[in-house]
Amino acid sequence: MSEMDKKKKLLMWSILLIALFQMPNIGITPAINRMYTEVFTDKPLSAIQTAVGLTSMTGPIVALIWAFLIRKDVVTKRFVILFGTFALGLAGVLALFLHGRLWHIGLLAVLLGCGAASYVPNSTSLLVDNFEGEQRRKVAGRQVVFSSLGGIFFCIVGGIVASRLWYGGYLLMMLMIPVAVYSLFVIPSYRDSAISASSSEPGKKSRLNPDTFYYDLWQFFQYFLYLVFANNISVHFARSGISNPSVAAGFAAAVAMVGSFGVSNVFKKLSLRLGDMMIPLAYVMIFIGYTILNLFDHSLIMMFIGICITGTSMGLLPPQCVVSVSKRVDESTSAIAMAILMAVAAGLGGFLSPIITTNVTMALGGESTNFRYQFMAFFSLALAVIVFFLNKYRAKKQAGLYD
Repeated sequence: MSEMDKKKKLLMWSILLIALFQMPNIGITPAINRMYTEVFTDKPLSAIQTAVGLTSMTGPIVALIWAFLIRKDVVTKRFVILFGTFALGLAGVLALFLHGRLWHIGLLAVLLGCGAASYVPNSTSLLVDNFEGEQRRKVAGRQVVFSSLGGIFFCIVGGIVASRLWYGGYLLMMLMIPVAVYSLFVIPSYRDSAISASSSEPGKKSRLNPDTFYYDLWQFFQYFLYLVFANNISVHFARSGISNPSVAAGFAAAVAMVGSFGVSNVFKKLSLRLGDMMIPLAYVMIFIGYTILNLFDHSLIMMFIGICITGTSMGLLPPQCVVSVSKRVDESTSAIAMAILMAVAAGLGGFLSPIITTNVTMALGGESTNFRYQFMAFFSLALAVIVFFLNKYRAKKQAGLYD
């Protein structure tokens, strides 16, 4: 193996290990019901969901700032990624001392958002810059696998610790510290990376391909819809009579990650065969999963099946968007493109999800989580139909059948 191959392999492992923490707040959501019923009893559910969801609001702002600074060569991707990984570890340390007030939760959520917005899009950007063709698709698939494995771990452990120590999910963020140390030694400075050094026109700045915004839109709705599951499942379990809903919610989130993991193992084959039709397929999976959660709320087994089906959407849409966007960018636009896709679109979707879905469905159907899941299921199905026909139109247009 050549020296360059060794460097790429080490870089790949840094990208994959960071992917374990791609959704840092997923280990926090199992505690939402305890926060609502035991800790912050004077606060409405939407306020608690919003405080936890500040992670998603902070992300887009931070990601765009970093992308601008990277494009201007003020900072390197290496610096930004390391900043993010150490910020996440710091959040775990601070949680030992700051957890008694709702603003503490908001502060920790902001810190998690700063961390994730720094390392998620830029580690994916490094993937785009340093791997090409089938190798890129392969590493992107593995990234989803590791993201799912990390999600499974944090969901299960987060649910278990939340049943004993409600803020324990935040403490798990300290596990990022050794990953940050490893990355410190293997991530090259972007200006010294292989892709920059070998560029035929070093320093050239391209304009961002506007076609990337098409995928940003569907990424937004993916997280907007998916977070309905994460933000409401512990409450749904409690109202369905499930004992110890925090633990059950942790396992439920892990089951969702199992669904994502299962799909990610065949992502390469599915992507080659379906292409952008992976996007409407993801929305159909959410429709099926949420419908099962509504209709079979008396059966934990059936609800777990619905959750697993819902989870497959995360192994379908986000990695396909990465692959599709990567075909439309180069090294000078990959940072901003991935920041918009992985942090802005995903972050805004996640942040707006509880604000809009909880309040709208409460106005229409009261506090029923059954109604909330079914309402969003039909919304997801509508999106699936829309994007299906848009993809058909785009394919014909690209084939020259439309002017």
